[in-house]
Amino acid sequence: MPIIQTNQQINWESFVNAAKSATTTYVNDWIINTYIRVGTVDGPTAKVPRGGLESRTAIDLSVLLRSVLVQVPGISSQITDEFAKQVWRTWKQWYQECEIFIPMAFPAFAAYPGLYAALTPMLIGFPFVLGFAPTGNKCLNPILKQKLIKIAQDLAQTAHPQSHHATPHVFNRNNVAAGSWKSGAAHTFQQANTGYNANPNAPASELTPQKAMENYADWFEDYLSGWKRGANIVNLLGEGPIPTYSPITPIGSVVNGKLRGERVLTGRFG
Repeated sequence: MPIIQTNQQINWESFVNAAKSATTTYVNDWIINTYIRVGTVDGPTAKVPRGGLESRTAIDLSVLLRSVLVQVPGISSQITDEFAKQVWRTWKQWYQECEIFIPMAFPAFAAYPGLYAALTPMLIGFPFVLGFAPTGNKCLNPILKQKLIKIAQDLAQTAHPQSHHATPHVFNRNNVAAGSWKSGAAHTFQQANTGYNANPNAPASELTPQKAMENYADWFEDYLSGWKRGANIVNLLGEGPIPTYSPITPIGSVVNGKLRGERVLTGRFG
């Protein structure tokens, strides 16, 4: 559906700055609240499959982006909705396709003296190395950039300005999609809105809609890559059975053990 243009000039620099501020707030909140939803231990090796890494962050990125972007002078709810939706989908696809593989997380589990290895902390923090499933083995940047450029192209197809003013969303527990609002979300909103204050008297932006979308996509990829290079995996706990254990062979390797952990990623986005 074509995006309706407002009858007020959109300041695209303000739009990009607001989007970056909200994204930084969200991703850092997501990082410090990550946990292992599904994970296994086999011998000393810890594995987190696709979909095993999650976060207890209070709100999803699309809701937070909308709450900040509607403050940009001249913006319409159609633009904010589509932008927020595409960024959130791309981010969610990225982390849900990540796989974590740590070969020597639990050295003692290679030859454990017992029938069952008790809950044991990972030896040390490891560099944050993520794998991708074959279907997701593409750089994030071109995928997100393509989606956001489409928004700019839809906006350009609008033949003439319409008298549709931006209508701010009112976010409450009743009008947010199920699962997108959790206890504590108000604090995240406050953080994001503190980082960006709309200026109705801002000068005309030199950015075109397409350049604005490209700018954001490039920024997001750069910051994500920088965070991954410096992040560590921490706070992992493992346990599991030793099926080969017997009085004759009193030591053995953990097989299909359980992996758990809270606040498992370090570092900051930005």
